[in-house]
Amino acid sequence: VLSRECREREFDRWFGLVKDDPALSAQASRILGNEVEDLRRKFVEGDTREFIKAVAGPLVEPVIDRVVADAGENLPPGGRIDLLDWLDDQPGAPSREEIEASAESLRAALGTVNGTGRNIALAMVILGSLLLALVHLPRPAAMLRWPGAALLISGTACLVAGLVVNSVLPGRARQTLMGAVPVSADVPASAIDLAGDLLESFTRLATGGFMPESVAVMALGAALMAVSLYYGRLSQLIGRTRSASKCSDDNGA
Repeated sequence: VLSRECREREFDRWFGLVKDDPALSAQASRILGNEVEDLRRKFVEGDTREFIKAVAGPLVEPVIDRVVADAGENLPPGGRIDLLDWLDDQPGAPSREEIEASAESLRAALGTVNGTGRNIALAMVILGSLLLALVHLPRPAAMLRWPGAALLISGTACLVAGLVVNSVLPGRARQTLMGAVPVSADVPASAIDLAGDLLESFTRLATGGFMPESVAVMALGAALMAVSLYYGRLSQLIGRTRSASKCSDDNGA
């Protein structure tokens, strides 16, 4: 709501009030003073989003650097934590060999699901659709309509169930890890938070691969139903085209 002339005229006064405010730390005041020209340009241009980004960036970077440095001081030599070794030393926790064996079993199960399981599911969908179509022989419209309805309904159900699992399971996995792993002097809380974030991310990725297949099944089902609704008109149109083509051939002969 301010004119460009007003922003140009009043920036220095307003900026000085902010920079000299006692509530602002000396470091933040110094940072803002170093960025005054860039801030003035963004402010005069009237782009609020860019101005806020220009203010926030220099102020946040030192805070992030300090937090990263503090986290690094709590890490063992080399800056890395072997969580498997740490868990192996905890009383009642599974051994490293057990964890690696469980991880390998999970990896093999995921490979089977993504490979053989996906092929079996695809074969079942195709076979089921064909059988449902054969039930309605010799009615072409029904042969298209009912498999299409089955595919649309099943694809929608899989999509809804997958969205629910993808939105709930990652958070639950993170909460389970955070509750099961105690915070100690050997492992800082930031490392446990990072492990929880990684587990949540991996779980979200693992449960997020359902969407393309579900959408494809839904699209195929919708297409079959649409074709079945207009099957009569399409048949008449094809019949007229064939008749016109036959008449043209006869006239030419």
